[in-house]
Amino acid sequence: MTRTVKAKDTSVSQVKKTVARTVTKCEEDIYIQFAGHEWKITDLADKIKDTYVADGHKISAIKKLTVYVKPEEKKAYYVVNETETGCVEF
Repeated sequence: MTRTVKAKDTSVSQVKKTVARTVTKCEEDIYIQFAGHEWKITDLADKIKDTYVADGHKISAIKKLTVYVKPEEKKAYYVVNETETGCVEF
């Protein structure tokens, strides 16, 4: 669905809210393919979160998750809240 918004009819903040609502309704499937293998990004993120919780942390403590995928090593390195680091194999 495409919406056309006229600048005269709507403020900039209302346009941003409309765009944000439209974008968040999108279903995403993102995969990494390397050397004949395939990994789904959301599966990697879930594995990282499970590992973080297994290490004694609360899932609600995650405010920012940064992931560095190294398919040649079959590992994903992560940083939680810009302080906690680790890696998972996939």
